[in-house]
Amino acid sequence: MVNFFIYATDDSVSTNGADYFNSKGLGTLKTFNDQVKALQDSADGSDKDDRVVYLHWSNRCISVEENEVICRYNEKSGNGYGTLPHTVLDWMAENVKENDTVQLLYVITDGAVYPTDIRPIDPNMTIDNVTFYAFNSNIRDIDMSVASMFICKNKRYLVHCNEKLVDDTDLSNPFDYDQITIETFNEKKEELKSYIKLQFLNKSSSDRMALEEIKKLKSLQTRLCNELQDDKDEPVTPAKIDLNVKDKETFINLFKTTKFNKTLTQAKKYDEKQRIGSCINTLVNYINNDHKSFNFDNLKFNNKFSLQPGEEDVADVLYSNVEEIAFPDIILDNESGVPVILLTHYNLMEKILFKKGRKIPERFEKYNTSCPSEKARARVTRLVEAARLIDMSHFSRLRKTVDCPLILLNDPDFKDSIEYYYNLESFKGLIQHGVQTGPRTRRPFTGAIVPLEEFDDYNDYILSCTYFGSRRVPYNKGLLYYVVYKTCEKLKYIEPNVVEYLKGYVIKRIAKTKCFLGLSKMSIDDPLIRVDLTTALWYCAELSSILFKNDPKHFRKEKMRMYSHYSEYMKEILKWFQYDVDTKSVDLRADIFRNVNRLKRIGRREDKIWHILGQIFKKENRILVSEMVNPDNIYKLKYLQLDHNKVIDESLLSAEVDINKFAHFMDYVETTFVPVCKMTMRPHFVTEDNKSYYEQVVTKARRVVIQDGKLTWEPVEQLDFTRILSTNKLFISNIKRFSKYPTIGQFKCYVSKKMKYFRGKPVVFATNTMETIEKTHAAYKKTRTSVNKFKQISNSSVNKAVRIEKENPFDLTEEEIPDFIKKSESYIVKKEMSESVPPGENSAEVPPSGLPQPQKAKKKKSKTKNSQKPNK
Repeated sequence: MVNFFIYATDDSVSTNGADYFNSKGLGTLKTFNDQVKALQDSADGSDKDDRVVYLHWSNRCISVEENEVICRYNEKSGNGYGTLPHTVLDWMAENVKENDTVQLLYVITDGAVYPTDIRPIDPNMTIDNVTFYAFNSNIRDIDMSVASMFICKNKRYLVHCNEKLVDDTDLSNPFDYDQITIETFNEKKEELKSYIKLQFLNKSSSDRMALEEIKKLKSLQTRLCNELQDDKDEPVTPAKIDLNVKDKETFINLFKTTKFNKTLTQAKKYDEKQRIGSCINTLVNYINNDHKSFNFDNLKFNNKFSLQPGEEDVADVLYSNVEEIAFPDIILDNESGVPVILLTHYNLMEKILFKKGRKIPERFEKYNTSCPSEKARARVTRLVEAARLIDMSHFSRLRKTVDCPLILLNDPDFKDSIEYYYNLESFKGLIQHGVQTGPRTRRPFTGAIVPLEEFDDYNDYILSCTYFGSRRVPYNKGLLYYVVYKTCEKLKYIEPNVVEYLKGYVIKRIAKTKCFLGLSKMSIDDPLIRVDLTTALWYCAELSSILFKNDPKHFRKEKMRMYSHYSEYMKEILKWFQYDVDTKSVDLRADIFRNVNRLKRIGRREDKIWHILGQIFKKENRILVSEMVNPDNIYKLKYLQLDHNKVIDESLLSAEVDINKFAHFMDYVETTFVPVCKMTMRPHFVTEDNKSYYEQVVTKARRVVIQDGKLTWEPVEQLDFTRILSTNKLFISNIKRFSKYPTIGQFKCYVSKKMKYFRGKPVVFATNTMETIEKTHAAYKKTRTSVNKFKQISNSSVNKAVRIEKENPFDLTEEEIPDFIKKSESYIVKKEMSESVPPGENSAEVPPSGLPQPQKAKKKKSKTKNSQKPNK
């Protein structure tokens, strides 16, 4: 048996001439030798069993003498190529025999390893003590990627970033959580952080050890919070408080005597509870992260913690199997009158908990070898890692589903799991004859729900087999039966009398169900008080709003923020049990949070407004048109001023809404086929009756007016170019941008994207917009020429005077043209130039309705002395 003491230093080309690395590296050699001597002195046995080895590693690993290491540091020479620490592992695999041990390993490097070059260590290898040093004058060039390859249940693992000790932990034994108390938490949390950081640096979130550690962390959080809430001088304990009352005032008074509420009112305890929760959630989120960074500070506690805990609540997925329960041998007097609901397999554990990601695209496989460009190499590595096949564990979603099965109400797979219905007598016949497939889908069924009290245990067993893979998952039974009932209510193949029979059974199961007051126990914002399910629903729907909605510090504890989408179902259940619920107040809070929660996931303000306007106006080909389909939703524009990170002030909702402040309405212009002049690639500016095109458009334009939720049209006296859609102008700009003629689909898409917003407001188009686009597209088909010639003609006819001369209408002289233009412009609303052109449009191009803005024309000879000056 040999005890190895190994000093492995980076000999890659990047260390060549590196002053900082070589000067600091030389110091670690002395530290290594001193530690070897200390370990040998403290160990039993003779020195002949020990072997001190010095290694130079890069793209290869070779054994050298100590003086050679000193020499390479002094001469600052690096003779290898790439940084490949797995060569050290290869050397150890070849030279360290089965009964040998590695007492001490020093790893010194000046760089990092690409994720594709990281190779896990042999799980059978044992390295008692590892000391890792990364030295580089540019700290961004070093990380823990090299260190990650030597983690293997080490008795002690030290990580240094330059000269700073970053981590020091024992990975050989599980962390002792019992040593952490309220008094020692701040002291021990750094030890815990180092342990979690290194122990799970290379582990997947679905690893069994990771799942067990998460369970320990959550147990620690619960224990510390209980210790924090425990008050020996408090005469009343939560166990003596019965919150299952139906009087609001009584409930609120009782709730204020609970330890949970007293913790909230005592700021010091509350802050400590939040600090504990923030730290634990940080550790849990780290374990759940399957894309961990190798940065030295990849796991750190946020001292400025948020009052809102992390969302990654983790379920204990190591559930045992349920005990099999045979179909009860019960004989009833009228079995033909008892309906049963057949269920087929729908494994929520499989669907929610584990999902497979994408495989590595074939085009990236070739980049597993080195790339000539470091930047290209780094970029490809990121792409490969993002596309790697990973089992993603969605613990939070599973936990939420288990605690509140109402999430499944609109799940199409859950709907499909309800196969059909029989009466009890017929179902017994199926079992006796060994029939195991349903009549509707021909899929095997797991069993049936028999809505009788005598079958409670059997029904619970069937639900576990159907939806949780026969695991003993602590789901909310009352709510899951309710989901089955509500789903059956929507199915046409389930008779109404069967649904009504099932309803009576569901009410009984709800009455028997116990759960936590906030439905969940995973968040530190939820009181750990067990109550009847109906009390918990009342608390979530109404009581928590009464208690916390106006509390500037604890407003997040209002449960309607989380359950706003299920308020109608909660109200229905509470109505069954005759609770006194202020439905108007509940509906208002639910509507507020449904909309506010949706809006907070939309980034820009204009996108938020567009989302709300989409609930008011008709949508047509990805644009909003001025036809109101639901004017009652105008009030939702008030929600834009609400901040989900603050107390929701309902008084803000009493103000009147001026929809014109949120939307930009385009004028309605009667659609007609307007031919395009081949000489200008625009409509004729002078019409056949010797009038200007502006005058013609004015007679056909109507303006949108919305008052008291009603939309009307009014005639316009002058044209507002910001409200007239210039399809001709957009067609020309489309060709200029893409250098080709657009198809009708491409043209519609271009218009909808380019004109979607105007000065931060969504544009609501006229109802005939699509028809106008189609006619404009058809008009340009008749003037088809080459793209270059099209651009040349359209660019040369921007100026009104030039345009009129090219059209040559009714022999207008150069002296008459300025007066004609001046008269035509009297039909235009006089505004600043910046206001007369939609954003993103050049003022020199064709204005709305295909009408050109005046621009300086090229000087040309004139028969008169007064040449035409361009209009500005």
